[in-house]
Amino acid sequence: MQFESISLEGNYVRLVPLSEIHRTELIEAISDGELWKLFVTLVPQVEDIDDFIENAISAHRNGDGLAFATIDKASGRVIGSTRFMKASLANKRV
Repeated sequence: MQFESISLEGNYVRLVPLSEIHRTELIEAISDGELWKLFVTLVPQVEDIDDFIENAISAHRNGDGLAFATIDKASGRVIGSTRFMKASLANKRV
């Protein structure tokens, strides 16, 4: 299953396909605490951000997922990221 590269928008955030242009603001978003220590989420450490973004782009290119930069609509700033991954058309799951 191939994910279409789309943007999604709600009342408070806009999700746009993650790319290198989000690097600096994503680093700022993850640098305000130690979110990578939480077991309920996957947050890269700052020194791993390039691999994180490349992995996301590669997964989309290979039909394995689509990562988004999460943008706060009020400020226009990147506040995080999220992704759909491990798509399986045969099993109708993401």
